[in-house]
Amino acid sequence: MGGVTVPCLVDTGSMVSTITESFYVKNIEPWGEEKLQSCNWLRLKAANGLNIPYVGYLELDVELCDKVITKRGVPVVKDPTGQASSSPCVIGMHILKTCYRELFSLHGSALFDLPSVSQAPSQLQQAFQKCHQAQVLE
Repeated sequence: MGGVTVPCLVDTGSMVSTITESFYVKNIEPWGEEKLQSCNWLRLKAANGLNIPYVGYLELDVELCDKVITKRGVPVVKDPTGQASSSPCVIGMHILKTCYRELFSLHGSALFDLPSVSQAPSQLQQAFQKCHQAQVLE
């Protein structure tokens, strides 16, 4: 994400992808290339309805399964208080669906046989399967 390898939680229930503030400060901010932008109109809500506080957003290129998804808006969320975050990044459906659609347009259902997909973590394979099932139902 943004040229930095980052462990991510794949979340098909999330519409957006996020990175934590500490990950941003440590890995992206020092480059000075990606500027944190304010975004007063965006409201992030958790599944329980609570607001998710964030400090801004970035437009980043995201590489997933050897496919680069360019200029994706990624909110930078405040670090959770009182608990260690197991993953500094959440990959949501706006990136998962885009990646799936691009791979599907190039390879059709054979995308699941591509080494970049078949050797990906099972959570990512399952997310692409959900995308595929949703496309079949459309």
